[in-house]
Amino acid sequence: RFNDLMFAFLRRDWGGINSQVEWARGKPQEPDVLSTLASIYLYFGQLKKAEQTTERAVDLYSKAQRQENAAQTLLTLANNQARFGKCQEAKQNVKQALTHSRGRAVLANGSLALAACKDVGQAQSLLDESLKRFPLDTATATMAAPLVRAAMEHSRGKAEQALQLLESIRAYDLSLIIGIANNYLRGNVYLDLRKGVEAAQEYQKIIDRRGVDVFSAGRTLAYLQLARAASLAGDIPRSRKAYQDFLGLWKDADQDLPVLIQAKKEYELLKQ
Repeated sequence: RFNDLMFAFLRRDWGGINSQVEWARGKPQEPDVLSTLASIYLYFGQLKKAEQTTERAVDLYSKAQRQENAAQTLLTLANNQARFGKCQEAKQNVKQALTHSRGRAVLANGSLALAACKDVGQAQSLLDESLKRFPLDTATATMAAPLVRAAMEHSRGKAEQALQLLESIRAYDLSLIIGIANNYLRGNVYLDLRKGVEAAQEYQKIIDRRGVDVFSAGRTLAYLQLARAASLAGDIPRSRKAYQDFLGLWKDADQDLPVLIQAKKEYELLKQ
């Protein structure tokens, strides 16, 4: 059933997506399908629908005593709220997630969301707790910790330090656990350094690999970031096309999202 939902999403087949949602209603799989549906809404910039769907999924997970799943669903929302420019809401959802679970993935993902919102102190606190509780866990100590530290350095404005940390975990780029996170953050750091060519390479890797983090809204935002990187590199046709791709994917997005408002302004300036 998960594969049916994924393939329907890849075909942009909302009838097929809704069919899977209806099939799951009242079944043990319902919160899993709703959690995925929330990610699909986030992919298309439909934050309000994602928030409502997340609330339903978390409620069902809680009733089923699946607290780790509840926390992870909240953190998926929180990390994307951070990307969308909604940090107050992101921080609230991190806080709520931690009431459900303080597992290794929860602590790491919570740290990432807080770092993206420039709450470095709380991000460091969660990272410290994670490393104290799971010091020998490879995913925590070797993969997640350097990524979180890189995100914190980026938030501090220390781009070179962030790049060094990301270089240490390049072997995990586009992997099952890390997904697109390394490439997306590395691209953002390159943008801050005004290295458009290098940034564009990172975002293009994300766009080219549709099977990695299939439902991640970071995949959609990679088009926007590619547009910015290409513009910085002086490749205006490529930049214009990437803006068009992004705005096409977000044609039904919530129009009040700060990231969308900014993207439209940039595209209008590029057209002049």
